[in-house]
Amino acid sequence: RPQPSLFQRSTPTNTPAGPGVSGTSSKLPDNSSLMEAKVLRVIDGDTIVVQVMGSPGEAGSLRLIGMDTPETVHPRKPVMCYGAEATAKTQRLIDGVGGLVLLEKDVSERDIYSRLLRYVWLPQDDGGMKMINEELVRQGYAQVSTYPPGCALYHTLPGGGTGGKSTKSRAVGCVR
Repeated sequence: RPQPSLFQRSTPTNTPAGPGVSGTSSKLPDNSSLMEAKVLRVIDGDTIVVQVMGSPGEAGSLRLIGMDTPETVHPRKPVMCYGAEATAKTQRLIDGVGGLVLLEKDVSERDIYSRLLRYVWLPQDDGGMKMINEELVRQGYAQVSTYPPGCALYHTLPGGGTGGKSTKSRAVGCVR
Protein backbone atom coordinates (compact mmCIF):
# COMPACT_ATOMS: atom_id res chain seq x y z
CA ARG A 1 0.00 0.00 0.00
CA PRO A 2 1.60 3.30 -1.03
CA GLN A 3 2.42 5.80 1.70
CA PRO A 4 0.67 9.16 1.37
CA SER A 5 2.91 12.09 0.53
CA LEU A 6 3.82 14.43 3.35
CA PHE A 7 3.03 17.34 1.05
CA GLN A 8 -0.18 16.56 -0.77
CA ARG A 9 -0.85 20.12 -1.82
CA SER A 10 -1.81 21.50 -5.16
CA THR A 11 0.67 24.33 -5.44
CA PRO A 12 0.19 26.56 -8.46
CA THR A 13 3.19 27.49 -10.56
CA ASN A 14 3.85 30.97 -11.89
CA THR A 15 1.41 32.40 -9.37
CA PRO A 16 2.22 35.36 -7.14
CA ALA A 17 2.30 34.77 -3.41
CA GLY A 18 -0.97 35.20 -1.62
CA PRO A 19 -1.57 37.10 1.60
CA GLY A 20 0.33 35.69 4.55
CA VAL A 21 2.90 33.88 2.43
CA SER A 22 5.78 36.17 3.19
CA GLY A 23 8.89 35.43 1.17
CA THR A 24 7.22 33.14 -1.32
CA SER A 25 8.79 33.34 -4.74
CA SER A 26 6.64 34.59 -7.59
CA LYS A 27 7.53 31.40 -9.47
CA LEU A 28 6.78 28.36 -7.38
CA PRO A 29 8.45 25.07 -8.33
CA ASP A 30 6.69 22.27 -10.15
CA ASN A 31 5.83 19.76 -7.41
CA SER A 32 6.91 16.87 -9.64
CA SER A 33 10.52 18.09 -9.53
CA LEU A 34 10.68 18.27 -5.73
CA MET A 35 12.02 15.69 -3.29
CA GLU A 36 10.57 15.35 0.20
CA ALA A 37 13.01 15.39 3.11
CA LYS A 38 13.17 15.55 6.88
CA VAL A 39 15.71 17.96 8.38
CA LEU A 40 17.65 16.06 11.03
CA ARG A 41 19.92 18.91 12.14
CA VAL A 42 20.88 22.51 11.36
CA ILE A 43 24.66 22.81 11.13
CA ASP A 44 24.75 26.55 10.43
CA GLY A 45 22.72 29.14 8.57
CA ASP A 46 23.28 27.63 5.12
CA THR A 47 24.01 23.96 5.85
CA ILE A 48 21.60 21.32 7.16
CA VAL A 49 21.50 17.54 7.48
CA VAL A 50 18.55 15.88 5.75
CA GLN A 51 17.04 12.44 5.33
CA VAL A 52 15.55 12.17 1.84
CA MET A 53 12.15 10.50 2.16
CA GLY A 54 11.87 7.13 0.47
CA SER A 55 15.65 6.69 0.54
CA PRO A 56 16.54 4.81 3.74
CA GLY A 57 20.10 5.45 4.76
CA GLU A 58 20.46 8.42 2.42
CA ALA A 59 20.98 11.09 5.06
CA GLY A 60 23.59 13.72 4.50
CA SER A 61 24.66 17.33 4.53
CA LEU A 62 22.90 19.80 2.26
CA ARG A 63 24.12 23.27 1.28
CA LEU A 64 21.40 25.84 0.62
CA ILE A 65 22.40 27.33 -2.71
CA GLY A 66 22.24 30.87 -4.05
CA MET A 67 23.11 32.47 -0.74
CA ASP A 68 25.72 32.53 2.00
CA THR A 69 25.47 33.08 5.75
CA PRO A 70 28.26 34.04 8.16
CA GLU A 71 30.50 31.16 9.24
CA THR A 72 30.03 29.54 12.65
CA VAL A 73 31.57 26.06 12.32
CA HIS A 74 34.26 26.39 9.63
CA PRO A 75 37.40 24.52 10.79
CA ARG A 76 39.80 27.22 9.54
CA LYS A 77 37.74 30.39 9.98
CA PRO A 78 36.67 32.26 13.12
CA VAL A 79 33.02 32.62 14.05
CA MET A 80 31.65 35.58 12.12
CA CYS A 81 29.26 38.30 13.27
CA TYR A 82 25.60 37.31 13.01
CA GLY A 83 26.53 33.68 12.32
CA ALA A 84 24.71 32.44 15.43
CA GLU A 85 21.69 34.58 14.54
CA ALA A 86 21.59 33.19 10.97
CA THR A 87 21.82 29.64 12.33
CA ALA A 88 19.02 30.31 14.81
CA LYS A 89 16.82 31.81 12.06
CA THR A 90 17.36 28.76 9.85
CA GLN A 91 16.42 26.54 12.81
CA ARG A 92 13.24 28.57 13.50
CA LEU A 93 12.13 28.44 9.87
CA ILE A 94 12.63 24.67 9.74
CA ASP A 95 11.00 24.10 13.13
CA GLY A 96 8.01 26.11 11.89
CA VAL A 97 7.21 23.34 9.39
CA GLY A 98 8.04 20.47 11.72
CA GLY A 99 11.30 19.78 9.91
CA LEU A 100 9.54 18.56 6.76
CA VAL A 101 10.81 20.30 3.62
CA LEU A 102 10.89 19.99 -0.14
CA LEU A 103 14.20 20.02 -2.03
CA GLU A 104 14.70 21.45 -5.50
CA LYS A 105 17.78 20.54 -7.47
CA ASP A 106 19.58 23.07 -9.64
CA VAL A 107 22.27 22.07 -12.15
CA SER A 108 24.83 20.48 -9.83
CA GLU A 109 24.11 17.50 -7.59
CA ARG A 110 26.89 18.03 -5.01
CA ASP A 111 29.66 20.46 -4.12
CA ILE A 112 33.35 19.69 -3.58
CA TYR A 113 32.57 18.71 0.03
CA SER A 114 29.99 16.11 -1.17
CA ARG A 115 27.06 18.14 0.20
CA LEU A 116 23.78 18.06 -1.71
CA LEU A 117 23.12 21.41 -3.39
CA ARG A 118 19.47 22.41 -3.22
CA TYR A 119 16.92 25.16 -2.88
CA VAL A 120 14.81 24.28 0.17
CA TRP A 121 11.07 24.95 0.18
CA LEU A 122 8.92 25.22 3.30
CA PRO A 123 5.28 24.14 2.80
CA GLN A 124 2.81 26.67 4.23
CA ASP A 125 -0.56 25.97 5.85
CA ASP A 126 -2.41 27.75 3.04
CA GLY A 127 -0.92 25.44 0.38
CA GLY A 128 1.76 27.89 -0.75
CA MET A 129 5.49 27.48 -0.29
CA LYS A 130 8.30 29.67 0.99
CA MET A 131 11.90 29.23 -0.19
CA ILE A 132 14.16 29.27 2.88
CA ASN A 133 17.12 30.44 0.75
CA GLU A 134 15.13 33.50 -0.34
CA GLU A 135 13.72 34.15 3.13
CA LEU A 136 17.19 34.25 4.73
CA VAL A 137 18.38 36.80 2.14
CA ARG A 138 15.18 38.86 2.37
CA GLN A 139 15.45 39.14 6.15
CA GLY A 140 19.16 40.00 6.06
CA TYR A 141 20.55 36.79 7.53
CA ALA A 142 22.35 35.90 4.28
CA GLN A 143 23.67 37.55 1.16
CA VAL A 144 23.19 36.35 -2.39
CA SER A 145 26.14 34.25 -3.46
CA THR A 146 26.37 31.97 -6.46
CA TYR A 147 28.81 29.42 -7.73
CA PRO A 148 27.98 28.68 -11.38
CA PRO A 149 26.63 26.61 -12.94
CA GLY A 150 24.16 26.15 -10.05
CA CYS A 151 22.25 29.41 -10.11
CA ALA A 152 19.02 28.87 -12.05
CA LEU A 153 16.89 30.63 -9.40
CA TYR A 154 19.44 33.38 -8.70
CA HIS A 155 17.09 36.00 -10.13
CA THR A 156 14.38 35.11 -7.57
CA LEU A 157 16.58 35.97 -4.58
CA PRO A 158 16.46 39.54 -3.29
CA GLY A 159 19.41 41.29 -4.93
CA GLY A 160 19.84 38.48 -7.47
CA GLY A 161 20.84 39.99 -10.78
CA THR A 162 21.77 43.30 -9.12
CA GLY A 163 25.32 42.55 -8.13
CA GLY A 164 24.51 39.85 -5.63
CA LYS A 165 24.08 41.83 -2.44
CA SER A 166 20.84 42.09 -0.51
CA THR A 167 20.13 45.65 0.54
CA LYS A 168 19.16 44.36 4.00
CA SER A 169 22.30 42.26 4.47
CA ARG A 170 23.68 42.10 7.97
CA ALA A 171 27.44 42.27 8.56
CA VAL A 172 28.32 39.11 6.65
CA GLY A 173 32.06 38.72 6.94
CA CYS A 174 32.65 40.62 10.18
CA VAL A 175 34.67 38.56 12.66
CA ARG A 176 33.83 38.32 16.35
